[in-house]
Amino acid sequence: MNKVILVGYVGKDPEIKTLDSGKKASFSLATRVKKDESVWHNIVAFGNVADVIERYIHKGSLLAVTGEIRYRNYEKDNVRKYITEIIVNNIEMLGKKEDRKPDDLPAEAPTEAPADDLPF
Repeated sequence: MNKVILVGYVGKDPEIKTLDSGKKASFSLATRVKKDESVWHNIVAFGNVADVIERYIHKGSLLAVTGEIRYRNYEKDNVRKYITEIIVNNIEMLGKKEDRKPDDLPAEAPTEAPADDLPF
């Protein structure tokens, strides 16, 4: 069984693409590991879930997502790139950025995430 449940904050407004097969939404989600540590996840959704994300999800949204882990790779400039994504099949909106308390905030973001893209 491949099932993932994550609760965290959206790092930046979702990117929406229209494909031949329908819409695709993607965004980053920060989850807390410890009080002072967060992990960022690549979230991807298609179809009706992508439509909901496009309409209602924004930077700072608190979400619970359920989906599957997917691994993929590709080559760019003769360098193999590896990506881990969560393909979402269900999303639940838990609150808005202005509703949360300071203790609810994810800890410091990883160094590769630009500070202006953080939800906190």
